[in-house]
Amino acid sequence: MSDLNPREPAVPFYVNYLPLHPVLRRSMLAFLGSALGLAICVASVWSMNRADPGSATWDDGRSRTFSGVLIPGPYPMLLTTDPQTGLDRTMLLVEVGKRGVQSRFNETAPRHIELSGWLLTRDDRTMLELEPEQTVRSSTQPQPPIDIGRVSERPGSPEIVQLRGEIVDSKCYFGAMKPGSGKAHKACATLCVRGGIAPVLVVTSPGNGPRAYLIRGSSAGALPQLVEHLIADPVEVTGEHTILGDLHILTISAGNARRL
Repeated sequence: MSDLNPREPAVPFYVNYLPLHPVLRRSMLAFLGSALGLAICVASVWSMNRADPGSATWDDGRSRTFSGVLIPGPYPMLLTTDPQTGLDRTMLLVEVGKRGVQSRFNETAPRHIELSGWLLTRDDRTMLELEPEQTVRSSTQPQPPIDIGRVSERPGSPEIVQLRGEIVDSKCYFGAMKPGSGKAHKACATLCVRGGIAPVLVVTSPGNGPRAYLIRGSSAGALPQLVEHLIADPVEVTGEHTILGDLHILTISAGNARRL
């Protein structure tokens, strides 16, 4: 007489309405444990080798007031004095969002002013995001006559340099986003530069860390059309190097920047 009781197959076989066979259970647990361990190893290696996002900060929770000399131009900036060192500090200015401040300032000569906003800092660079609808006001403190030599670029004869680095928008790189550079940030940086935010060339020297050069067109003009297609790519740029306060400036013309 045949055995009517089902026999356990020699090879474990999965049936969805029966309890999972012990052999299959052990195999599944071993596979899941191995997969989890591999995922942890990959994540650890990736996190240790990813690019450093930098030391940028954005103090958007506290508005601060600064006084100094407004430097007009394609990218207006505020020349202030560091209270600790007594040295000039050049602070770039931006609006809330992806916009420059060109529409706020129509003067052609430097003047003493006070501005309030939120501070962005990265390494040795600073930027002030101005409060919306803020009225630009003259400084309330007695000010000496403006020293033309102090607010002029140096050296007297511009130095021609050839630098390699990456073009980014200054606002995101200085603290609005981290890291604020690289291919993933290309679209954002392009919109910022189109909106009037100053582009900068970030050059990294061995042992010296990164240095940001504000780049502008010849005749001290803005240049979004010249660099827009090169943003976030490795580039080589040739131009005239000058310094205003502690800000390095690179003046270029069409054809003086190329993708590497």
